[in-house]
Amino acid sequence: MRVEHTLEAVARLVHRADRDRYEVRVRCNRVLPVEDILKAVAEANAKPLYQEAFTQMLSRLLAAEVETVGWHSGVTTRVVCGGESSSFGGNVP
Repeated sequence: MRVEHTLEAVARLVHRADRDRYEVRVRCNRVLPVEDILKAVAEANAKPLYQEAFTQMLSRLLAAEVETVGWHSGVTTRVVCGGESSSFGGNVP
C-alpha cells in the first residue's frame, strides 16, 4: 500500500511577521489519519522555521516522507525529507 496526502500549509516565517504557503505531500506505506497530519502541521507552526526545517520536522513527527514546495521572492523551493524514495537522497541536514 502506498498512501499520499496533499494539503496546503501556512507556516510562520523566520525573518518576517507574515506567513508562507507551502504545498505539502505526505507519503507513507500505512494508514495515516488526516487528524495526525493536521496536528503535526500545527506543532511545526509553534515557532518560525525555514522551509527545510519545517519539512524535516513534519517528516520526523509523521514518520513519513514529506515534500514541500514553497515560493520565496520569485524562487520555487522544493524540499523532500524522509522515506526511501527521496529524490535528493535523504534528509536535508
